[in-house]
Amino acid sequence: MSRRIIKDGAVVSMDPDIGDHQRADILIEDEEILAVETDISDAGAETIDASNAIVIPGFVNAHLHAYQSLFRGIIGDWTLHDYVENVHGPIDAELRPRDMYLGNLFSLYEQLAAGVTTVFDFCHSINSPEHADRAIDAHEDAGIRAVFAHGPPNGTGNREKWHDNSDLTHPEYVRDLREGRLSDDDSRVTLGMAVRGPDFSSQEVAEQDLALAQELDVPVSMHAGVDMYESYDTDGLLELLDDGLLGPHTSLVHGNSLTAEMVNRLADNDVPIIVTPEIELQLGYEWHSVGPMLEAGRGPSLGSDIVCNVAGELFTQMRMALQTQRALDNVDRIERGERVDSLTVDARSALEWVTTNAARDIGLDDRVGSLTPGKRADITLISTEDINTLPGHDPVETVVFQANPSNVDTVIVGGEVLKADGELVDPLYPDLETEFREAADRLLTASGVTR
Repeated sequence: MSRRIIKDGAVVSMDPDIGDHQRADILIEDEEILAVETDISDAGAETIDASNAIVIPGFVNAHLHAYQSLFRGIIGDWTLHDYVENVHGPIDAELRPRDMYLGNLFSLYEQLAAGVTTVFDFCHSINSPEHADRAIDAHEDAGIRAVFAHGPPNGTGNREKWHDNSDLTHPEYVRDLREGRLSDDDSRVTLGMAVRGPDFSSQEVAEQDLALAQELDVPVSMHAGVDMYESYDTDGLLELLDDGLLGPHTSLVHGNSLTAEMVNRLADNDVPIIVTPEIELQLGYEWHSVGPMLEAGRGPSLGSDIVCNVAGELFTQMRMALQTQRALDNVDRIERGERVDSLTVDARSALEWVTTNAARDIGLDDRVGSLTPGKRADITLISTEDINTLPGHDPVETVVFQANPSNVDTVIVGGEVLKADGELVDPLYPDLETEFREAADRLLTASGVTR
């Protein structure tokens, strides 16, 4: 057995029974947190000095398309139509299985470097079983904890068949994965499903896909609740809800156009909504759904979404979601000429959106999301010695308002140190950088998409 002690850190546990500690130790044995206490002694344990760090649960990214790191730097000025027509058209059509591996690997290292220890990878361009296998290889090689959400094919030709009010049910290979490679729910990489829902498939197909997810007992996610989608269908969502096909492990991504009544109904049934604030602002999805969700009594979780468009890290997403919600809550006062004398949402809430809430919404809250004894040792240390985090008076505010990925000193996943002293430990990507660049250039050239 390996034992480690994270020593003398400013601990933000995100567990109300444990609370925060100005100075505390965390004892780890193998993959598990054993204790969060002051002055833990264990002569045989390796010690990690956290005396100049804030210790938090590893961030949980509840929604991203990891393979898209291959297309970074080309869509920052694109609309939703541009993105769909180009990325989900000719670019995705050119994806090779090796490209899927490279895109995922580089993206997942970006996540780890930024303090993210768990991702829900909505992989919706699985153009063959081999594409899925190579994506899973990347998750395993990176060492991150992941729900690999298996999706249908995409790209020119495939998109028309699989995403435009499709009558094709989810590819059967997901069943092979569940019965084979991803059958163990205790492994670091587990299976989920990325389904199209009633906005992108027929109602019958949406029902069959969700029934399959229930049969396979895997978490599932779908893009929904955005009236910019050509087949925006809240009636279909209500049918799914009434039929018992939506619940705690069936997350809806975005949900910007849902009425308050609909959000309340979803919250009453513990249906998660994943917010990706930066992407939603750019693509014109209306204001994010943080406010309606808070009013309904169920806070959101956050994802970075389209990683070829925005950075995959979550510090920015936290701040964007929090500050835009504060602004929205103050609009009426400002229009009445009143002084803004209070804020409606605090920093700790924003931290919940990328820890406890996100773990809950992707079905892993029994394992991650808080520094709770018995959970996996997925832990991030943020330096308070850097120029932008000194003096670190309030740990929560420092993480939410001041920190960025450069301040992430140490990242531990399942007791394994994957980043130390600000550097990733033995990453594979340096040896693959040339191949990654060549694959990215080939995809753009072959697809005819210009930078």
